[in-house]
Amino acid sequence: MVYGCFAFLYLRSNFFFQAEAGMRDLVRSRGLGVVYNRQEEYLEKIVRLCVDSNISLTFLNTPLHTSYYENIPPVFVSKHYEKMEGYAASYPANVHYLDLSWIIKKDEYFHDGDHLNNIGGPVFQSAQIHNQTLRRQETRRAIGASR
Repeated sequence: MVYGCFAFLYLRSNFFFQAEAGMRDLVRSRGLGVVYNRQEEYLEKIVRLCVDSNISLTFLNTPLHTSYYENIPPVFVSKHYEKMEGYAASYPANVHYLDLSWIIKKDEYFHDGDHLNNIGGPVFQSAQIHNQTLRRQETRRAIGASR
């Protein structure tokens, strides 16, 4: 199971989620703070279900355009990485975290700030396959070294 990450909501008015308190402005947020809290609850349930069922779960950060990434407040970026790395560290046998958000930076590969186009998609897929191959090789070496 792969769960796409970096699900930050960036509204055109430079209005962001506040992780602890939901949204700053309840009128303008249209109740999205409650949705955000519910998403976190369900994410926790997904992780627990996978761990309890011995299912491998991979969190994947997909590429973001530089201008999009630079507009995410650093506090949210650090909280996101902290949460994803925390899951991977807490459940190393089941939860894996791949940050491939940095792997593609050329403008011509993006449809918009957080979506690749028909040229960037295959480039990302190739990079992802390469990354998985390297991980398998590292796993095989670790298994061989422990015998």
